[in-house]
This record gives sequence, C-alpha cells and structure tokens, in this order.
Amino acid sequence: MIDVVKAFADMAEYWNTNNACGWCWEFEAPLRESDLNESQPKSDECCTRVMATNYRITKSRRYNDHLSTSQESITHNITLRFLRQDDIGKNVYTEQAGHPLSESKWATILDPMRQCINFEDACLVLGIVLPITRENWSPVIDEYDGNYTGWKVDLVITENI
Repeated sequence: MIDVVKAFADMAEYWNTNNACGWCWEFEAPLRESDLNESQPKSDECCTRVMATNYRITKSRRYNDHLSTSQESITHNITLRFLRQDDIGKNVYTEQAGHPLSESKWATILDPMRQCINFEDACLVLGIVLPITRENWSPVIDEYDGNYTGWKVDLVITENI
C-alpha cells in the first residue's frame, strides 16, 4: 500500500529544495482540521505550508460472478492545503479601486501557486507511483489564525491491489 502522507512530505521537500515558485515549503500532517490552528511554522521565513488533513482509506472489492474473480483496490482520500500568510486587507482580485491586479492575492499567491504545483512532475522526479484519479481545487482566502491564503486540494488516489 502506498504511504500517501510520506509521498506528499517528500514532494514538499522536493519543492523546498528546488525553491519552487521562488518560495520555501514545509509539510505537516495534522490529519484533523481542528489542529490546523495549533500547527506552528517551522521557520521564521514566510514559507508555503503544505498541510495534510482528512485522510481516509477505503478498501473495495469488485466481483465478476461470471468469471468467479474479484479485483481489490484501495482508495486514499486526502485534503492538502497549500497556504501562505497574507495581509487580510489585500484585494482578492480588483475589489478596491486604486489597487492594481498585480498586488492582489490572485496575482501574488493564488495563480502562481496553482501554476507551480504539479503532482505528476514531482512524482516522476521522486520515483513515486501515486495514481491520482481526482483533484478538486478550492481557494482559501484569509483563513485560520495566520490569515492564510492558498488552495485546498481534495485528492483521490486509487491503487489496484
């Protein structure tokens, strides 16, 4: 069975080593959303925090009565949050007049982060087989005690066993 949590920890280390997006990266797996506010940054730098929560494993078995066979699979569901501390008063896009799009959360965090995060490339470089079958991305705006902005990514990883 794939160690999904370790795979994402390794990816965050890879992104950190390679200064992906021009940012530092740090990984943590509180696994419960309620622990997100308890988590403390590992350094004084304003790193991108990769937080793993809501990890669930489902084992399934499909039967083919005609052939008297079955196929088993394991589905990993995990939520990753990619978060950066941010100014709560900054535009998300262009809400306040006199502040250009280039200053916005979209231009400085959300769009660059979304363009930068590539699970497939990281897997290839690290030699990890991580069959991601679904990605669902939602923006996170000024959340948690650190006023974080970034992405909440719900992932489904399915492996046949």
